[in-house]
Amino acid sequence: MKKKILGVIPARGGSKGIPKKNIKDLCGKPLIQYIFETATKAKFLDKIILSTDDDEIYNIANKLGIETPFLRPKEFATDNASSIMPLRHAYEYYRNMGINYDGVLSLQATNPFTTAKTIDEMIQIFDRDECDSVTTISEVDSPHPYITKRLKNNGSIENFCIIPEGAQVHRRQLRETAYFLTGGLYLRSTNLICQDKADSHYLGIKSKAVVVNKKEALDINSLFDFKLVEWVMKEGIEL
Repeated sequence: MKKKILGVIPARGGSKGIPKKNIKDLCGKPLIQYIFETATKAKFLDKIILSTDDDEIYNIANKLGIETPFLRPKEFATDNASSIMPLRHAYEYYRNMGINYDGVLSLQATNPFTTAKTIDEMIQIFDRDECDSVTTISEVDSPHPYITKRLKNNGSIENFCIIPEGAQVHRRQLRETAYFLTGGLYLRSTNLICQDKADSHYLGIKSKAVVVNKKEALDINSLFDFKLVEWVMKEGIEL
């Protein structure tokens, strides 16, 4: 690979839906361990670190052998802080040491079924193509954007998005395939993450994607999600 990639596992301590979610035990391991073990199997990551503001997460990460070079400033770990902030902070930390990276890969612990194959495929695309970012997407199963609605104040509903003329709406098998951002992996150029307008979902002008299956797209945001992932993992279910 020509381009140098920094992998960052963001793991703040202030999770509201599931307290200390990032270190919650999932089938015998703290959640952060899954993404770390996956990232270490990837061939094209130059460095993997964890960024946290929390002493307990910091100590557990170190026991697991995850490099945690600093405690993230509290202002980059609030509910209102953009997820770009810890990535920019990590990049600038190394840049100030004279170590430069071409891209920063956000490795979300909340997607424990992420694969090393997907990570490597994203880095290869980023290395080969002149793009601002590469992310993971998965096919929308239900509900499709064409049948989503907006609920208005008076109780009436309207189409949430503009449906193109001639689009197939009613026959599920014939609808245009739609995809959603899984949130598991975001690889962005360092130029992009340093822009003032960059926020959590900012992907730049030219963005590419790797399609992942339903299992790899599973994302833990609530206790229901956690129990679902736990069940899928225990039962060895393929989605």
